[in-house]
Amino acid sequence: ADHEIATTHTIQVANVNDTPTAIALSATAINENVAGAVVGTLTTTDEDTADTHTYTLSGTDADSFEMNGAQLKLKDTVSANYETKASYAVTVTATDSGGLTTSQNYTVEVNVAPTEISLDDDSVAENDIGGPVGTISVTDANSNDEHTYTLSGTDAASFEVVGGALRVKSGTWFDYETKSSYSVTVTATDQGGLSVDKTITVAVNDVDFGNAYVSEHTMTYDTPLSSDISIRSLQSVSVWTGKGIRFQHDGDPSTPLIITYSLIRADSIFDDNY
Repeated sequence: ADHEIATTHTIQVANVNDTPTAIALSATAINENVAGAVVGTLTTTDEDTADTHTYTLSGTDADSFEMNGAQLKLKDTVSANYETKASYAVTVTATDSGGLTTSQNYTVEVNVAPTEISLDDDSVAENDIGGPVGTISVTDANSNDEHTYTLSGTDAASFEVVGGALRVKSGTWFDYETKSSYSVTVTATDQGGLSVDKTITVAVNDVDFGNAYVSEHTMTYDTPLSSDISIRSLQSVSVWTGKGIRFQHDGDPSTPLIITYSLIRADSIFDDNY
């Protein structure tokens, strides 16, 4: 007769130390003239997630740096000066608890404050809802730097910055006859927290008939009396010249005003507020 026997075996998988595979640095720039400035925090990618790592420095400018735990920083006696040296080169090596290593080269840039703000235009047409004033440009020796913008000053509440452009605040517009210029201060702050600001006077451009309640032009038109009684009743608010009827703008905003027009551009001043 056939016989068989079954047995269960437990196979132990021996843990083998894996080499770390990458090093990441949270930032790669330091502000100039700050002794002992912190560059950023190091993290190491390792399949052995519970492993610990120590860091050593080498390379061209290693003598200017030191480690403080997982932080890469300048030595306390060192401060960077952009005019003397615009960037530093350092190699970081991470060693795990089993002695396995990975290395990464870094270029640490010296950050300086931006020096100038400019706009490609400093005016806006009246009655242009949320209209653009101008695109903001920042002069910065750190060509790869990015900037955030804040507004302050007398008329800051009337503006906003969208996509790097100064604009009239969304849903609002300016009226030349009410206020012909605005003042706003734009501050540009770089990734290192350094900033520059500029106060800008924004001119409001007058638009013909931009305000339905203000007589910007005086118009007259002489015509004979109409034989149509309904039209003649409208003519009665005008002036008899002795030869005919003269129509004039009477300056009264309660007088009905009927305008027949065609739009020649999609961004006509005749917007939702008319």
